[in-house]
Amino acid sequence: MGNQLAGIAPSQILSVESYFSDIHDFEYDKSLGSTRFFKVARAKHREGLVVVKVFAIQDPTLPLTSYKQELEELKIRLHSAQNCLPFQKAAEKASEKAAMLFRQYVRDNLYDRISTRPFLNNIEKRWIAFQILTAVDQAHKSGVRHGDIKTENVMVTSWNWVLLTDFASFKPTYLPEDNPADFNYFFDTSRRRTCYIAPERFVDGGMFATELEYMRDPSTPLVDLNSNQRTRGELKRAMDIFSAENIALLAETALRFLELVQLKTLNMENDPDSEEVDEATHPNGDYDTGVAAYVGWQSSSILKPLLQQGLSDAEEFVIVKALNALTCMCQLGLLQKPHVYEFASDIAPFLCHPNLWIRYGAVGFITVVAHQISTADVYCKLMPYLDPYITQPVIQIERKLVLLSVLKEPVSRSIFDYALRSKDITSLFRHLHMRQKKRHGSILDCPPPEDPAIAQLLKKLLSQGMTEEEEDKLLALKDFMMKSNRAKANAVDQSHLHDSSQKGVIDLAALGITGRQVDLVKTKQEPDEKRG
Repeated sequence: MGNQLAGIAPSQILSVESYFSDIHDFEYDKSLGSTRFFKVARAKHREGLVVVKVFAIQDPTLPLTSYKQELEELKIRLHSAQNCLPFQKAAEKASEKAAMLFRQYVRDNLYDRISTRPFLNNIEKRWIAFQILTAVDQAHKSGVRHGDIKTENVMVTSWNWVLLTDFASFKPTYLPEDNPADFNYFFDTSRRRTCYIAPERFVDGGMFATELEYMRDPSTPLVDLNSNQRTRGELKRAMDIFSAENIALLAETALRFLELVQLKTLNMENDPDSEEVDEATHPNGDYDTGVAAYVGWQSSSILKPLLQQGLSDAEEFVIVKALNALTCMCQLGLLQKPHVYEFASDIAPFLCHPNLWIRYGAVGFITVVAHQISTADVYCKLMPYLDPYITQPVIQIERKLVLLSVLKEPVSRSIFDYALRSKDITSLFRHLHMRQKKRHGSILDCPPPEDPAIAQLLKKLLSQGMTEEEEDKLLALKDFMMKSNRAKANAVDQSHLHDSSQKGVIDLAALGITGRQVDLVKTKQEPDEKRG
């Protein structure tokens, strides 16, 4: 015992330069480091500098052909990956003493670049991080896994272009968690004791971690070396209907869950808050155009009032959902032509809405309509709706970017919200309409508003920067704003009624009771007045 070595010890340790004596296309330049696994050197080639990784062959029977084929296949797969730099050449036995890997030389890696002046700024760090993720995505789409991503394997050029290199398909996938020898040999090349390996790659040491990737059949072998515990190869007849023995247990479990569901349903029926929960969790903002497609174009007249209600909703996200639904229905040809023009007239004012998503939704609908109708209909029926909201005539209405580039600036959010919250929005629009007539010369004079509240509101809007162009945009959104104002007012009234219906809650404002201020402490002047 002890006379036979566990591994083949090297007869002599050679420098990395000595391995270049048998190759003629590469000239040794300098050493870049040496580990137990690889010796790394920089060499000169007629096409430029290259990195050469030398693997010293201690065992001549070591099968290197399969690894060479894997590296060549990896090179072919990553040919179109701009952020990946695989090995360009793999010499299985460049000499009798070593196998070599060749790739292009890049001066800096990410570890060196981070600690080198000038230091990276925030934008450059984000750009490098984005390129690393892009490189990983390119490799995964090509069916390649790196296996050893770390800062030393991320190369950075002088113009901050990232190249992910040194793909480690030949390194073991699993490592023993109780023995660091394999990790130090294959992965700790910097000898900084820094681990970049995913935790799930460390397994129990008794599972022969370095050979797990070669195991294809995890079943128990039929023949065991220990004859006392030999596995018998008999097939039981009961195995053909093994699932039948679990039917009774599954039936009992299903019955128990059925009883629990019925009990929960009974409790919810007696719960007064269940209706509120159902109403709150109802997917009001979702839409499914597949239902309309199943019904056919006849659904247009049925869905028209519902979609119009969605376009005038008080919540802006509901308007966005309605616009998206209309766009999808128009693409599928589920809207009749008169309905399309009617919706176009309602949606065109949204081009000056302060909400960005609503404007994008309106542009999407209009471009889809322009695709569906003829050129004559575009200029005769659709363009009159768009003229008040674009800065110049446009030809390619069906292109979103073109239409977005010629849109006028939207109405100010502060002016829009302040006008929308006004109590007497009808009188406000009546006065704005008279001011517009005066600007167009239809009337000679526009008297100031008689209502002091409207005068104060108008003064407030003018102080917030409302111009004549802003007034025209508000008038374009008149119908939508009035419907939205009424919807919000109705919602407030219903909330008051709901609050008053609760037990122990009295809404004094709903009962018409006027509040009065009474001093509970008498002042000193009152006794003096009584004496006088």
